[in-house]
Amino acid sequence: MAPREEPRKSSLSLEDNHSRQVFLSRNEDKLPELERLESDFIQKLQELLLDFPQMGLKGFSISAKLSYNPREQKISTNLFSKLNQILNRRAVLNIYPAGRIYCYFCQSFGCAHSLPSSSTEVFSGYNSRGIPQYSDFHQLLLDKKEERVGELFEDKPPLLTLFMQGEELTRELLPAFQQGGSDHQIIAQLAFGYFRNHEKEKRLALCVQVVRFKKKIALNILHYKELLEQESPQPSPVNETLYLLQSLRLKLAKLPKTLSGKDKNLFEQVSRSLGKLKKDIEALNRRKTRRTWHAHLRQLQKRPISQAISDTKEARAEDFFEDEQKNSIVVRGPKNRFHVFSPSGQHITSLVLEKSSFERRLRKGRWRPIGENAERVRQRILELI
Repeated sequence: MAPREEPRKSSLSLEDNHSRQVFLSRNEDKLPELERLESDFIQKLQELLLDFPQMGLKGFSISAKLSYNPREQKISTNLFSKLNQILNRRAVLNIYPAGRIYCYFCQSFGCAHSLPSSSTEVFSGYNSRGIPQYSDFHQLLLDKKEERVGELFEDKPPLLTLFMQGEELTRELLPAFQQGGSDHQIIAQLAFGYFRNHEKEKRLALCVQVVRFKKKIALNILHYKELLEQESPQPSPVNETLYLLQSLRLKLAKLPKTLSGKDKNLFEQVSRSLGKLKKDIEALNRRKTRRTWHAHLRQLQKRPISQAISDTKEARAEDFFEDEQKNSIVVRGPKNRFHVFSPSGQHITSLVLEKSSFERRLRKGRWRPIGENAERVRQRILELI
């Protein structure tokens, strides 16, 4: 006869439960602080992960550990190491982690060395161990003995530029530390700035790199997200720079699908493309009147105004949006065309937007789908056009 199985005792006694309730009641004032820390942590982490869809990741889940050592009074977690693994997964997927510099020392795009510490810093090259180095843009200009650096601190400073070849950026890197980075090569970069956000009193320098990654050409831009945040509804140097970068991206897309790092024509093509960008950025300093800005920006955007009617007629219900910030209606057409109308249906303007700019507006809630009111809005627009 099998021995009778004793009933399993609960690991939590009434006494323990009572003690826990007493502890919580005595520390009730600390609970809101824990909830605030949790909320702040999730918000910061969410801001970081907003870039992941642009890197080719549709989503992911992580099972992480959080440990507490009462003797050392230390908390440890493997959450961030797992996030780092996901970031480096882009190398496996052949997707370049935009906005980051490859670290030869850590053999990673996700380490602390892969990002500058401030919006005024640009990549200045690798040290002997392969760790990315960053300098304030004006300091880099001083190091390169650029004579115009003092103009950055005038009342109306111009945008200054600095072109650097990939060989110049890797000059200090020892061959022993290049192992593991054979699939990555910076061909050339153009640094320029400063853009000034007068509302926040912040300066911003951009660093535009053309890189060879897994035998493919990629465009890498440091501080691109910060530049997008300065986008203005009015013509401005920031707006025009965004369109110049879009033009460069399209130009690089026309290069051969796969290129060797030793391709003789590769550096020449990249140099011409970045040279054109350098010339266009410096030309922004000569556009001073709003009328000149507006005319040039319209020409650069190649605004599809004449297609507003046909696109509105053919648009689906999900192509109608409301811009809550500007109190306007936006209709999406083919080939990234967007047409803006007043609430009464009057046509305001038309433009071409990058997919990332469109997605950013949706993500931030600035553009919201109109939904079932789309057909009524369409009729109102067509009556006035």
